[in-house]
Amino acid sequence: MGGVFCNEKAAVLKVTDGDTMVVFVNGKVENVRLLGIDAPESKPNDKALKQTKESTMTMGTILQAGLTAKLYLKSLVKPGDVVELEFDNRKRDWYQRLLAYVYIQDGRMINELMVKNGFAKPLSYAPNIKYKERFKKVYYWADHDGRGLHRFAGQGM
Repeated sequence: MGGVFCNEKAAVLKVTDGDTMVVFVNGKVENVRLLGIDAPESKPNDKALKQTKESTMTMGTILQAGLTAKLYLKSLVKPGDVVELEFDNRKRDWYQRLLAYVYIQDGRMINELMVKNGFAKPLSYAPNIKYKERFKKVYYWADHDGRGLHRFAGQGM
C-alpha cells in the first residue's frame, strides 16, 4: 500500500469514536487506537470533562465535535473494509489496545487524514513518535484553513 511498510492486514468491524476502532486481525477481535492523534470525546466521561477544562468549549460542544469526528472516520472506513496496521515502537497501550497507523486501501493513512481535515489534533507519546512532525505540519494547515472542527476556532480545538 503506497510503499509503506505495514505489519498487519485487518478487517474493520466498527468505528468506536474519532480515534479508535475495532478490527479483526490475526484471528482475534482487537481495539485499535489511532497513533499520534487525539479526537474530541463523543460520550460524556472523565476525558471529556478534562477537555472542557483545557479549553473554552462546553461539554455539549466537545461531544458534538467528537460525534462529528466519529462520523468523519466512519466516512473513511466501513465494516468489512480491509485496512493495514503499521506499528511504531510500542504496540499496545495500558488498556491493551493496539496502537497503529491505519491505512485504507488507496494507501492513505487515516491518522493523517483525521488531522489534515481538521477532525483530530496531533498527540504523540514517546516512544511512538514516528509521524509527530508530519502530523504537526498538517494540523497547522487544517487550523490555518479552518477545516473540520477548526470552525470552532478560538474555543480550544
